[in-house]
Amino acid sequence: LDKTGTLTLGRPVPDEVALGALSAAQASVALALASHSRHPLSLGLVQAFGAQGVQAAMLEDVREEPGQGVTARWNGLSVVLGRPASAQGMATALRIEGDPVRVIPFADRLRPDATEALVRLEALGVESSILSGDSVPAVAAVSHATGLTAQAAASPADKQDAIQRLQNAGRKVIMAGDGLNDGPALAAAHASIAPGSASDVGRQAADM
Repeated sequence: LDKTGTLTLGRPVPDEVALGALSAAQASVALALASHSRHPLSLGLVQAFGAQGVQAAMLEDVREEPGQGVTARWNGLSVVLGRPASAQGMATALRIEGDPVRVIPFADRLRPDATEALVRLEALGVESSILSGDSVPAVAAVSHATGLTAQAAASPADKQDAIQRLQNAGRKVIMAGDGLNDGPALAAAHASIAPGSASDVGRQAADM
């Protein structure tokens, strides 16, 4: 099971203090970068900045890299919205060339029916575990809440490798995930499931 948007609601809310610490220009760049991604943290930023009336900056050469974030050029400077360099909880980092890195923490909640679903899977003899690209602290919190074993900070290739290791050991693997970085894992599993809220890549790669 992927974590964000699969076990959790996938509607992470950014920390208001961290947002308030951004300058108008930084907020404008962060909004512009976030608007080019369907990642749950980006969607949370877009919603929060929209409520504040922030206007998006004009960017050039925008690219999204699964598991890494969104990069672009702004007024000739390199700008990135992506994973923090050091272990954080659920967070994203804004990097503007020449400026200090701004880390924005987020909070997310388990889906209300997640625990019930896991109990029913266990009753069916299905062993569940978490396979997530999020940081160790963020995944550890959900692992503790659900009692599931977990692998954190997994790249798209790491997720695919984890599934292939289980298959090589004779397991039949179902992968449930919603993100852009779940595509290879969804395609590699014996069967795969994506929620209706999943990214286009996730929905296309999943069997159901």
